Amino acid sequence: MDAVRNQLNLFLLWFVSAGVVCLPGALMAQDLPPEATSSTVTEEETPILFGRNQLKTKLRMSWGGSKPHQWQGSIRISEGWIRNIQPLGLSADTPGTIRLVNQQVAIQQHSAVVYSGFDCEVAGSPETTIELELTAIDQPDQQIIQTIRLMDVLASNKSVDVGQQTRLTITRAPGDELRMVSSRKTMVFEIGEQFDFQIEANQTALPAGTATLVAKLYPARSQEPLVWSDRINVEIDERGSSEPTDISLEVPVKEGVYDLHLELEPPRGIANRTVYLEKIHLAGVISRSEPSTNPPRRVRSR
Repeated sequence: MDAVRNQLNLFLLWFVSAGVVCLPGALMAQDLPPEATSSTVTEEETPILFGRNQLKTKLRMSWGGSKPHQWQGSIRISEGWIRNIQPLGLSADTPGTIRLVNQQVAIQQHSAVVYSGFDCEVAGSPETTIELELTAIDQPDQQIIQTIRLMDVLASNKSVDVGQQTRLTITRAPGDELRMVSSRKTMVFEIGEQFDFQIEANQTALPAGTATLVAKLYPARSQEPLVWSDRINVEIDERGSSEPTDISLEVPVKEGVYDLHLELEPPRGIANRTVYLEKIHLAGVISRSEPSTNPPRRVRSR
C-alpha cells in the first residue's frame, strides 16, 4: 500500500523587523475564524453514543466537474452526528452557501461553480450512512443522490461519477489518521520555549501491536540538517487507533521557520509496510529584543 501522505496547513503570520522578530503580540492567542453554520454542536452535546464501536473521523466531501452548476440540497448522517463544517469552495460567497442546520448540511449556492465541498467531523456506528441529495438548479436533471456507508469511507476513499463529467468524492480529511492535539492557537514560538503536544493514531489500517512514532524537526521545506528527533513506542489497538502520545519539543535556539515531520511505522515483521506521514508547519521561532537601558540621547538644534 502506498504511503498515506497528509499535510496539516497552519496559516499564521510571521513579521520581521530589522532582522530580529520583536512582536509581543505575535505570541498572543489568536481568535479562531467564526464557524459558517447556523447551528453548531459542542462537545457536551455530542457524547459517545456507540461505545467502543463508535467511529469518529474528519471527512472531506467535494463535488464538481468541467461544467459549472448551481447546486442546492442537503447531506445528512443517519445514526450519528456531523459538526464543524469548513467550506472549501473557490467562490467568494462559499461560506454562506454551506451551513449546518438541524443536524444536516444545507447547501444553497448563489451562483454556478465548477467545484464545491467542505471538511467536517462525523461520528457514528458501523451502520451509519451518509445520505446526499443535491440538484443542479440550472439543470434539474443533473442530480447527486447517493447513500454511502461511513465504514466504507474509512476503509477506502469513495469517488462516484454522477453523470456529465460530474464527480462526487468523499475522503478522510488531511491529518485525520495521524492527529496532533495541542491547546496552542498559534505556531509562533519564543527561542527556548517548550512545545508540548500529543499525537494519536485514528482508525488507521495498521494491525494491533506496538508501532513506532518517529518525530523529526527540520528547517522549513528541507530535510537537512536534522535539528531534533525522537522515537516513541505506540500501542495500536484492534481498530487501528492509539491513546494520545505525549511529545515535548524544545524549540531551537536559532530563529527561523521549521517543519515537524511525524511518521507512524507498523510493527516489525509486517509485510505491508504502510507508513502514515504528517507534516506540521511551525510558522516561526523568534526572540524578543530587550528594551534598552540607556537613556535616549538629546540632539541639539542649531
